[in-house]
Amino acid sequence: MVGGSEGQSYDPGLRKRLQKRAQACGRCSRGRVWGTVKSRLPILDWLFKYNPRQAFLGDLIAGLTVGVMSIPQGMGYALMADLPPITGIYASIFSSLIYMFLGTSSHVSLGLVASLCMLTGKVVADLATLDAPPTANATDFYSTSTAPQSPEDFTTYHFSDYADFNTTADPTYSPIQVASALAIIAGVWQVMMGVFQLGEVFTILLSEMVISGFTTGVAFHVLTSQAKNFLGIAVPRYSGPFKAFYTYRDLFKNLLNAKPAALVVSAICMVVLVVYNEVIKPKMRKVSRIPLPIEPLVVGVGTLASYLLNMKDNNNIAVIGHVPKGFPKPSMPLLELAPSMLLDTFLVAVIGYTLAISMTKIIAKKKGYTIDPTQEMYAQGFINLFGSFFSCAPMSVLLSRSMVQEAAGGVTNITCFFTSGFLIVVLYSIGPLFESLPIVGHWISLLFASSHEY
Repeated sequence: MVGGSEGQSYDPGLRKRLQKRAQACGRCSRGRVWGTVKSRLPILDWLFKYNPRQAFLGDLIAGLTVGVMSIPQGMGYALMADLPPITGIYASIFSSLIYMFLGTSSHVSLGLVASLCMLTGKVVADLATLDAPPTANATDFYSTSTAPQSPEDFTTYHFSDYADFNTTADPTYSPIQVASALAIIAGVWQVMMGVFQLGEVFTILLSEMVISGFTTGVAFHVLTSQAKNFLGIAVPRYSGPFKAFYTYRDLFKNLLNAKPAALVVSAICMVVLVVYNEVIKPKMRKVSRIPLPIEPLVVGVGTLASYLLNMKDNNNIAVIGHVPKGFPKPSMPLLELAPSMLLDTFLVAVIGYTLAISMTKIIAKKKGYTIDPTQEMYAQGFINLFGSFFSCAPMSVLLSRSMVQEAAGGVTNITCFFTSGFLIVVLYSIGPLFESLPIVGHWISLLFASSHEY
């Protein structure tokens, strides 16, 4: 009997040990799941640690400062890509909101970037077949009887009014259709590279010297593409090899046809910006670490002067034109364009990510925290994926605005929330006030603001 009892006996603590081990495994599993979620949604890590007393004021000031700068820069970069200027504000809003949830850096500003806009403009010139791209005559683009008067009309004007052409043998695409297709495919590339964790690989392959050479070339092409606006000369846009030489050839041929009013506006803007940057700005650094947003001030004064003097009619000065209120309805980008732009989208994806990771690493090292390159790749990808549904071109991190955001006292990514909120208010309220902004003065202030990018 004793033997039978011994044969049927068991350790009474075995069950408890198994239960404890199962509970420990469950906690480990839940911990790993939560860690994965936090790594892919960084906002869950820092939001619950947010200290309003230490960070709120700095985030608010930095967010509003960057928001003010985003208006002229965003509109100008959109024109550089042959897109309506309002799309630049859309890009700043959506990129900031998405990055607030997905980004691992606390001090960067996102939106349209000069280098990516040059690449976008090249693809738009190759594939878009509108008779009058926005950069050729932005005023006429918005002054026709079919011009968009609301965000809904704006989207319909670009995505639907040309649908009938797509049934022909040679389909016609608008600039926004091409740019949004470029953004969504570049976003897909970036998400795929994030899945395979290729972020660090491209960072190593694209060295600092390569990026510097590329951005220097972009700076030259930016100046070349906008020289006609400084002089008030109508010059056709070229694509392909030697396009810069053809542009300067036409500029010199038509130099005697330059508009005096455009030259005067250009000279005034350049003098003001040079005096501020070379004389006043170094002295102001000793007084305040927050730089005076001189470029937006020049844009504001130029807009007011253009409106009061009616430069559009009296001096034949090209202006921004109609700026619709609110957001456009989301529309699915045309994926049928993908085969025509695969190489371009890959270049946009790699260059956009490299610009972003370079800037985030610089600031992270300065502030003493680390970033996740793979998560940054995901962030850039989803920014482009989401923005493409709202008429946005490919986006990345801007050096000049990021430096201002850091200098203005930004602490966390709540800064992105304040930037987006400010731009949304502008979009629904005072956006149409920029309709009288002269393109020539706007471009000069934009070039000075963008000089920090190179």
